[in-house]
Amino acid sequence: MVSIHNRILSAAWLTLMFVSSTFIPVSLSIDLQDNFADRESTSDPTGTLTADNSRATIENREPRHANKRSGHSMWMTWVASADGIVTFSTDGSDFDTVLAAYFVRPADGAPTLDRLRETAKADDDDDERGEIQFGVLQGQAYEIAVAGYDDEVGTIQLSWSFISTTTIPPVVVSFPDDRSVRIGDPLTLSVDFDPDFGNGLTDDIELKWFFNDDEIEDDDDEDDEDEPQTLTIPSFQAENVGFYRLQMRVDDIRFFIASVEVQINSEGAVSVLARSKWLDALGSPLLANAGFTPGPGSSARKLNVTKANVSRGFTGSQIFNTIYARSQPGEPVHCGVPGGSSYWFAYEPPSDGRLVVNTQGSNFPTILAVYTWNVPDPQFSDLVPLSCDHVPSVAGPASQVTIDVENGQKLAIVVDGFQGATGIAYLNYSLDTSSVPDVLPKILAQPESLLVGLGDSFKLAVQVTSPDKMKFQWHKDNEPLTGATSPELLIPTSSLTDAGIYTVQVWNGGNSLISEAARIVVRPKPAVVQSAGIVRYAPGKPLMLVLDEVPEESCCFQWLKNGDPLEGATSHSLIIPAAGIADAGQYQFQLITPLGSLVSPHVQVQAVGPLEIKLESDSDRVHLSWSASAGVDYVLQMAYGLTSNTWETISRGRSDGNTLTTPISMESPVRYYRVLLP
Repeated sequence: MVSIHNRILSAAWLTLMFVSSTFIPVSLSIDLQDNFADRESTSDPTGTLTADNSRATIENREPRHANKRSGHSMWMTWVASADGIVTFSTDGSDFDTVLAAYFVRPADGAPTLDRLRETAKADDDDDERGEIQFGVLQGQAYEIAVAGYDDEVGTIQLSWSFISTTTIPPVVVSFPDDRSVRIGDPLTLSVDFDPDFGNGLTDDIELKWFFNDDEIEDDDDEDDEDEPQTLTIPSFQAENVGFYRLQMRVDDIRFFIASVEVQINSEGAVSVLARSKWLDALGSPLLANAGFTPGPGSSARKLNVTKANVSRGFTGSQIFNTIYARSQPGEPVHCGVPGGSSYWFAYEPPSDGRLVVNTQGSNFPTILAVYTWNVPDPQFSDLVPLSCDHVPSVAGPASQVTIDVENGQKLAIVVDGFQGATGIAYLNYSLDTSSVPDVLPKILAQPESLLVGLGDSFKLAVQVTSPDKMKFQWHKDNEPLTGATSPELLIPTSSLTDAGIYTVQVWNGGNSLISEAARIVVRPKPAVVQSAGIVRYAPGKPLMLVLDEVPEESCCFQWLKNGDPLEGATSHSLIIPAAGIADAGQYQFQLITPLGSLVSPHVQVQAVGPLEIKLESDSDRVHLSWSASAGVDYVLQMAYGLTSNTWETISRGRSDGNTLTTPISMESPVRYYRVLLP
């Protein structure tokens, strides 16, 4: 047993890699597989596999790899050809990976998802490689899983390298979990080895504990019974918060087999932790009432939420070490000042009141910010800032924010280091329930998604309690819209650039809510091919109406006549094989989508009777006459030859249903006449 009485060896971080971190690829005949049952096996001592996990899934009863929210996992089996140490790495992958290794003892039967025992795990922490090292036994199969952190996908590059040992390495079967303790409480960390599988711990195996970058000195005053796999700290203090790692030496090979982060929660909430990754913080929150709910539709398996006692969350401190912290890709720039070493804390107030949060006691200059959100599985782009503060120097006052909060409101509190500073952070919270704001914002009706015709106006609206006491800010694609500060947003003439995702932030003092997202789709209205708004047909002949442009949507279409749907007319074209007089009227095309519908401008369809031209004369002149349909415009043209390309318009007229007549000249030269419908 190793015991700490605030004694750390002053030693630099050891170089523990026993092989080069660059693996030599070996051509293999296996591939990573989506389903565990389909996994392929190899015993090659070194190798590299490349795969795309975008179509991979998570199976029922699949382990929560590295205890992280992950998805799109892929599997392989590696069989040890001898006793030794193996290293697996996802260095070279183009996304954030989670890596884990499992085994099944021979006595347990064939490997299945519910029989797997975890022996090594790693999260690559964004752009650093994920790497695991563990002891293996000759002939034993090890199941290797690579998944995407938070369902990320991309190209996996999985490499491994093996080195044999004369000493049989022990088999790890359990690791200590990350945890919080109270100041002054004892802490015991222990790694368990399987006594029935391998040789267990022998005199040839050396174990050493490290705190952050320093080796922990053995306490020679301890009992004769030596349990080097166990670390005890009799009275845990703020200076002890950080990372504890257990190093193993087999022959002359040294590698880490366990890592645990220990923090302080003054209220004794063991599972409440601040985290260097925002989404990990959602899995270890300080809860209100029945439990933490990240949002409707969120995955409980991904978050692995542990509920804290309802009496907690009024006054307390979370103390943690940000020594290895850094900002994540896409993370907000908190308070608009340079940071780079952030830690996140998820909190739900147990009551309405005024919340004061500060970093008093931290030993580095801090940036403090508070956000909220109102969507399932929130990403950085979903966070709505409520308040922030920062101090550029440790000598200055602590960062502090004060906001009005509501029982169960979702809050993300972040402590960042000014210009990347790191150290021991104090996050102190105090909820004053006697200072309850008169009106807290509540959204009664959310803005709705719409399909908008190009050039049409559209309006988005939100209904809230006491709107006269609230402030509003509309956002499009997460960017604030200038001047859009009322409960309604009106766009009088839409353009294609108005399409996007709209939300509205509602707040009163320091308390804020954000609406659900409304999707606006803007597209040109459908149009029917026509001439001057009129389509004419001869009774008994086919009538065809077609669109200028066929919509991309495969459904749903509806033709309208005089405003009423035509039964069965649900194609992008309308054909009446033998149109009658009754088919005349106003026609429109309607495009129907889940977001709404668009209707084309109406087209007038007219029935036109057969045209008969007659030559008539009276005592004074000669006339041309023809029968005409009521309401139809006609044009009479003349040319001096049938092959002429120039026809001269002589007259125009609209029929009232009677014969139209126009005088013509009988003088030379010969003239030709024709009647047209415009």
